[in-house]
Amino acid sequence: MGFRASWIAQRRCEEQAMLEATGFHLDGRRYDMADIGLYLLSLSPNAARDAPWTLVFALGSEHYECLHDGMATKLSRRGEPAYHFWCTDTAMVTELTCYTDGRPAWSVAISPDHDSRSGVAGTPPGWVRAILDERELQQTEADLAKERVDHLYDATADIGYALMGFRHDHDPVTDHPEPFQLLRAY
Repeated sequence: MGFRASWIAQRRCEEQAMLEATGFHLDGRRYDMADIGLYLLSLSPNAARDAPWTLVFALGSEHYECLHDGMATKLSRRGEPAYHFWCTDTAMVTELTCYTDGRPAWSVAISPDHDSRSGVAGTPPGWVRAILDERELQQTEADLAKERVDHLYDATADIGYALMGFRHDHDPVTDHPEPFQLLRAY
């Protein structure tokens, strides 16, 4: 079946603003790790982050499609860029889009065939291109060695980690012992 995850994130975003933009509500329960579900996560500044970040994180096939571009579009009108990430291991397809002032500013999309769905749109920051170049080099080396691995697939997750110190498949570095706040849709 495969791993499926998505997130919407913004730097210097209050939790309430994130909840209003996404339409979710706090359930009142907190967890030290994420299971299948929807969560609010606040990340304090640390060595990996220069400012606080707030994100809604969806894990599992029944939740990852709950987060969509319209939510990031709405958040981006608050004056800070907003980001929408999603991935599905089943199809090995992933995308990360940055929104500013209510519009897509840049995106990186990866699909296994590296077809028309794959590529970079807009003009991402130079450090994004450096991550992509590194992953492309790893992929070329793997292809030459006839290894059956897709290094490019991790590029969007690597970009998310470089951006805010969070990666959907790693434990977050946070000050709170139970950082994952469960969300509900009603």
